[in-house]
Amino acid sequence: MGYKFRREKLCTVRLSRKLLPGKVSYSLGNLCASLNIPIENRHRAEGDAVATAKLFDLLLQQKAMSPNYKNMGVDEIMDRRVDKIKTYVLKKLPEECGVYYFHNKEGKIIYIGKSNNMYHRALSHFNSHEKKGGNMLNELYDASYQLTGNELLALLIESEEIKKHKPEFNRTRRADKFSHSIDWWKDDKGIINLKIVPYEESTNPLRSFISYISARERLEQWLDEYMLCLRYCGLTDNDAVCFNHHIKKCYGICAGEEEVEDYNLRASKIVDKYTFPNKDFLIVEDGRHREEKALIHIENGHYSGYGFVDTTGQMNSPEELKDSVKRTTFYPDNNSIIHGWIKNYSIKTVILNKIPDEY
Repeated sequence: MGYKFRREKLCTVRLSRKLLPGKVSYSLGNLCASLNIPIENRHRAEGDAVATAKLFDLLLQQKAMSPNYKNMGVDEIMDRRVDKIKTYVLKKLPEECGVYYFHNKEGKIIYIGKSNNMYHRALSHFNSHEKKGGNMLNELYDASYQLTGNELLALLIESEEIKKHKPEFNRTRRADKFSHSIDWWKDDKGIINLKIVPYEESTNPLRSFISYISARERLEQWLDEYMLCLRYCGLTDNDAVCFNHHIKKCYGICAGEEEVEDYNLRASKIVDKYTFPNKDFLIVEDGRHREEKALIHIENGHYSGYGFVDTTGQMNSPEELKDSVKRTTFYPDNNSIIHGWIKNYSIKTVILNKIPDEY
């Protein structure tokens, strides 16, 4: 239609609960039966519409006779606090891509979300019947947002903001302390090694974790999925034939029964999945308006920040693009977000320092 269509609504159920208290059921059929309103062609559009109109007319008569409600408007009778907040919040949020914030009465952030359409996503919170959602709406007083122009940047900013503010009603992405990483390297035989190391000692991580247990679970998952060797995953002695070889879950790289190239072919699939083909590059995504592009910077294999550039101006060199990037705090799970995005979507990149990883 070329414009936002947002219709006003009247709810006969809500009006009935106020004007006709004590009914066993407030469904259309039961209300009409208790008030002797006939419904012809039940569950057909015309029959239900006519019955609803008759019910509404009767409710207006009840309102006129009610000492509590006769001087109030219909909207005023129907309104609950959450309805007023809903109207206020939805008017503030645009139908655009970005990160939105819900605030309580004191202005504290109680929830952070992201969406390609912030208005519709916020609307879904009000339509949810989950207990957690209801508790959040009871505390909701205000909303704010920032536009991102694209979903990848929205994901990254949402993740960073949740770690920064730790909102009460966000359950994921809160962890900002990582205890262990799975590092990878090639030894003097050219074999790809994986090992769980303390996060502070990590030099070439594939993934980072908030506990040793979660790191161990992921490494064991890779062992099974890619038929890797316990020795070259740091889980047995360096000179031992691993237990997995005895039970036919390792092809024998530790016993000299498998070629290095064959073992590395499987192990490199993990490395390829969790590393970038170049260590220093920019991902170019849509900006917040037509004459803008968003830049997401990967530096030394890590997400380092984002920025926006005006496409109407002259900015030709990669270094000029890089200078427009705003530095952010690095969290390992942001790398995971970018890896997941690259896996599922085609992207446009600008290579800043073309030094590919060597396998």
